[in-house]
Amino acid sequence: PEGGEFVYIDARTTGEPLRYWPLSEEDLYETNNPVAFTLAPLYANTTRPDILYFVYNDQSPDIYNGSRNGHCKGVLLFDNSSGVWLLHSVPKFVQGLRSGQYSFPDTGRENGQLFMCVTFPTPQVDTIAKLLRTEYANVYERQVPQAMKDKYPQVALLAQDSFVRGSTNLLITNLTSSGGVPLRAYAKRATLTEDLYSYVLAKDLQDDLAAQTWRNGAGGPLPPYCN
Repeated sequence: PEGGEFVYIDARTTGEPLRYWPLSEEDLYETNNPVAFTLAPLYANTTRPDILYFVYNDQSPDIYNGSRNGHCKGVLLFDNSSGVWLLHSVPKFVQGLRSGQYSFPDTGRENGQLFMCVTFPTPQVDTIAKLLRTEYANVYERQVPQAMKDKYPQVALLAQDSFVRGSTNLLITNLTSSGGVPLRAYAKRATLTEDLYSYVLAKDLQDDLAAQTWRNGAGGPLPPYCN
């Protein structure tokens, strides 16, 4: 393995239960993969003026401000009718916007990474913007048409790096994809002292929950939480 291999499913994948996700024939370091196709408008030499985008990463590429703000990474990319929210885990990605060439960083090669991409009708972008404001997303590239600012107040606030303040430290809300799939979304501030999985998700979903997370965090390994 060279680090560019990936498994992949999308809305066109067979409806039969999958024991394993299928291994793609493509490579993340080449230009003919789903991530490259999805983000193609951002790599074009010129970006359509009617497109809204926010690119955020707590570990932004070196030419930006380094590591800061909420532990979250992703891209919002919308036009007047629909768009995508791409959530991922890759440090220093996305880079090279408007360069005419897609690229994937070596920081995504060593460890396992994930991407989740959902298509939404454009009015949902305001709810997503409030989620990002709650988790203090480190937005390092953006384009927000004035018409979008006028129509969507949360988008306008995010464009100004205006984050949620006061006593609010958690946002739980519902989203619906363009395909009609209901989604439950969670965003937290650093001021939330309780564990996100055992205190928030398990209680809200009223179900058993197994969480797989990394063990490199500053707080050390988490103990089991059972009751």
